[in-house]
Amino acid sequence: FRDVMFQGDPFQWEPLQKYRQDNADDNGQADLFLFTHNVIWDWNVQHGKWHYKHLETCGALEQYDSHVASKTVINAGGFYGNPSAFGAIYNVLQDPTLVTCNDQVALNVGIYAGLFNASKT
Repeated sequence: FRDVMFQGDPFQWEPLQKYRQDNADDNGQADLFLFTHNVIWDWNVQHGKWHYKHLETCGALEQYDSHVASKTVINAGGFYGNPSAFGAIYNVLQDPTLVTCNDQVALNVGIYAGLFNASKT
């Protein structure tokens, strides 16, 4: 991962702590909190088109188009989670069908295609 800076312990963020308290019986399952852009995956929208072009460039368009079409673009530049969530992200980024994709495109595909559910950390 690149461009990671912390002004404090991200795992001590109050909303995350409340979420963990409310879901304490999850037994350490991967928590990943994501932020979305105000744009959707759409060939007719400039930013959505950029994402589609990158998905096409890495050769994954045909396989994953139906999973991302008309979904909100997830921002790979601002997310946080517990250590097992980062392990799951790493596994998705190393998936043979996504390894040459832009990290933001791969993250979106991983979320919308359910690859995190299938990921082993």
